Amino acid sequence: MDIVYMREVPLVSFDVEAYERSLSKVTEIGFSIYDPELSKNSIFPAIKSGHIIIKEHLKLNNYKFVPNHKRLYSGGISYVASIEESKKIMQSIFDEYITKRSGAFVGHNIGGDIRWLQQMNVDISNDVKTVDTFKLHALSRKRDGTLRGVLRYLDIPHSYLHNAGNDSYFTLLAAFALCDPELRALKNMDTFQDNKGIDKKDAKKHKFSDQPEITEYLGKGIGFFDE
Repeated sequence: MDIVYMREVPLVSFDVEAYERSLSKVTEIGFSIYDPELSKNSIFPAIKSGHIIIKEHLKLNNYKFVPNHKRLYSGGISYVASIEESKKIMQSIFDEYITKRSGAFVGHNIGGDIRWLQQMNVDISNDVKTVDTFKLHALSRKRDGTLRGVLRYLDIPHSYLHNAGNDSYFTLLAAFALCDPELRALKNMDTFQDNKGIDKKDAKKHKFSDQPEITEYLGKGIGFFDE
């Protein structure tokens, strides 16, 4: 919470997507950067995001265990770049915001993203400050620790997860929410709860589809609009 809520250091959220049948093959990289110097007096954080599709693995598409959202980046342009070009981009971001300005690395279950970046020979120091939204959620909730589950719990609208660019952006938003003491108090997040998880059928349906649930309004059950 000190790292995020004080808004004094840059936050760099990375997400890496890999081919489901050969996890060593990185297919996408997404990044989102919060720079406090650009948001000193802003009520909304200034976030710069990007999405890279790895050229060497352009034809590798997930579909069985993970949805194929490679071409559904919500932030604008997706850039096709080689592994070597991607490494240089990631290294320049890391050097500028993490090393030079003592920023923090943000991710959801961040260890996997760090390992994949290290496999690409991106130089990441072992003592880098990290914010792991998966671990933050697990401090007070037993279940539903996927990125989608966390975003739903926090009431953050989202779509087309498992696109690396989208995931990095939504992970950064989740970090802001999870490290906000006012929101934590509002949602009783400092009390541990053995929350009920989504059943397996619903979890699979939500993973592969962003269709909203549609139900008839019966005069109650819309949260703060309850009658």
